[in-house]
Amino acid sequence: MARTPLSAAERHAIDHAHGLLSFDELDAFQPRRLHVLWIENKLDCRIWGYYCDIRDAMARLHTLCTSLQSCRGGRDGKKGTHAGADFAVIGPRYSINVMTDDDSVGFNRSALDRLPLFVIQNKMYVPQGWREIVGDVSAKLSWVRAAGASGAFTWLTKHHEFTRRSGVPHHWFPFGVNVEKFSRFRGKFTQSFDVGFTGASGADKYPSREAVLRELKMMNINLYSGTWSQTSLNRADNRSWQAGTHDEYVRRLADSKMWVSTTGPDLLVGTRYFEVMASGTTLLLCNRPNSSLSGSHQVSGSRWVYDGLFEENEHVAMFGSLSELRAKVNYFLQNEEERRRIVRNALALVESRHSWDARARFITILAERAIREAANLSSPPLYRAPPLTVKPPGEQPHYVGCFQTVGSKSFVPKRARYSSTQLFQDPPKSRNGRRLRRYTVQLCQESCSGRDFTLQSGGFSSGNGHTGGVCKCVTKTSGEVQQSLRRRPGSECATTCSLHDSRPCGGSVAIALFAYDG
Repeated sequence: MARTPLSAAERHAIDHAHGLLSFDELDAFQPRRLHVLWIENKLDCRIWGYYCDIRDAMARLHTLCTSLQSCRGGRDGKKGTHAGADFAVIGPRYSINVMTDDDSVGFNRSALDRLPLFVIQNKMYVPQGWREIVGDVSAKLSWVRAAGASGAFTWLTKHHEFTRRSGVPHHWFPFGVNVEKFSRFRGKFTQSFDVGFTGASGADKYPSREAVLRELKMMNINLYSGTWSQTSLNRADNRSWQAGTHDEYVRRLADSKMWVSTTGPDLLVGTRYFEVMASGTTLLLCNRPNSSLSGSHQVSGSRWVYDGLFEENEHVAMFGSLSELRAKVNYFLQNEEERRRIVRNALALVESRHSWDARARFITILAERAIREAANLSSPPLYRAPPLTVKPPGEQPHYVGCFQTVGSKSFVPKRARYSSTQLFQDPPKSRNGRRLRRYTVQLCQESCSGRDFTLQSGGFSSGNGHTGGVCKCVTKTSGEVQQSLRRRPGSECATTCSLHDSRPCGGSVAIALFAYDG
């Protein structure tokens, strides 16, 4: 049976009681154009489509910059103020891999301790039997607090829990959709397929999907299906994905009368829901989240993750069992006008409430509040670094400077007494071969056990802020290193590998040298 959803007023009141804003409280809000420091790892938009969509929506609304050097026109000021950006956002691909509360935020937080910072949290669940890089949920919650974030966003309806656990407001931030991209065939109702489905179908992560797909294949219908298992993503042959381009996906979706999508881990309402509703051609068939088809991802209590997103029989059709799925498919194949009515309603809904542009406005309304609060310089800074352990002179290394690496294309050799292989060596039990979690300045310092050391390719110089730096222990003296390598501008080494330690981690073709003596 269709469930009576909470009213908007009821949802808003519950969020307000937790100190939060609801994603659809935007009616009278008119955002102003701001300068936004956007922190994100490298993106391939052919794969991470929605990561790019939210970034592009923000870029339509604001001036986005990816480094403090490229932020121009914002509120420049002294230490701790905005330094060219009005606020900063850490994007969803960057936040996946957070493993400690000292993970870097991609810029020197100590120098910008009054800059409002927001984090789009991602993969906020614990894999139960499947392999997936998701970072650590508890660490992510501690991290946003340690970073002095003004707020965070989560796709999951666990925003009240995350707010309580972290002490940082976590606002529910449902997925959105690029309506223009997915609605370009709107109104086209001459379709080749009765039902469509694409996506991962692993039994651990998506317990209902295999059963649903098996049931559909037993029906006498024209079915379009394409699935992949999580293990196939590790194969060298990309065809194992069985996934087409975004354009092919949009066409296939529009060529199906109905499309099946089910909730994911922790009752996640995925991007597919909104893409189908935006089509203007295709009816979304989705599981009721409190039914047996939710599998191990059911959550105790009466939590209903669709409240505020859409309504049954108005914007989508739902099923609570395989027999009901079969009945719904047969019903809508025989009742075309009813199917089209729901499809039209769904498109109107996503245009008004679920576009990525609407989500960008939601980020902005919270950012403008934080900007006003941060402008009061009599209030404490948003970020406070923990107290440093003061060591006697000679026991704490100092930063000597930035130097050109031998391997750089523009390397100009100096007359040197030693080669680079004679000057540097890997630390014991080296982490340099890792793709992620190499070295922070502190870890390199400890690994080299009192010797001078260098770091290279730290922070965002490699395109992934979680890689850390390549650590090398100096085998001679810092003076001999300086005689062998040419100096580079300090900006080429000014990357950060940890939240609380602003010492430079080196650049893509530059090394940061640290020494205990002069």
